[in-house]
Amino acid sequence: MTLRAWCFAAALSCACSSSLSQGSGTPSGPATPPAGLNLEDIKWRPSALYSGVQVGDLEGGANTGPYTLRGRFPAGAIERPHWHPTMGHVTVLAGVVHFGLGEHFDSAATKAYRAGAFFIVPAHVPHFLWMEGETVIQNHGQGPYEVVFVDPKDDPRKH
Repeated sequence: MTLRAWCFAAALSCACSSSLSQGSGTPSGPATPPAGLNLEDIKWRPSALYSGVQVGDLEGGANTGPYTLRGRFPAGAIERPHWHPTMGHVTVLAGVVHFGLGEHFDSAATKAYRAGAFFIVPAHVPHFLWMEGETVIQNHGQGPYEVVFVDPKDDPRKH
């Protein structure tokens, strides 16, 4: 083997072994233990915003950092036009969510998302929803999680 071929083989061997070893070994720093919840372990509480709606906090808090929450809505529940300061990722677990964009509620201007569907709600985009049948959603994102109503009269916290 020539010196040039030997140098190339040695460099290739080092590069391959270096990239392969990056994912192995013991992680440094404190480990975060795995976490999980069974459905029966979710602690449901009444929503502060919507009558008849229950919320289950699965992960994190609404103020900072990552959060995951579930919402359980009765049939016909409506979320009046509102927006959020951060992006939300919504998965429909049961029922049907009718999702629409805009500053005025219009049930005919919605798209239906059935159980198993997923949609993203961009930050600062006014939107509204109504539920067909009892509906359960899971929402996750990066806090702070806030609801800002387009029309302050729709905000039950201000009454």
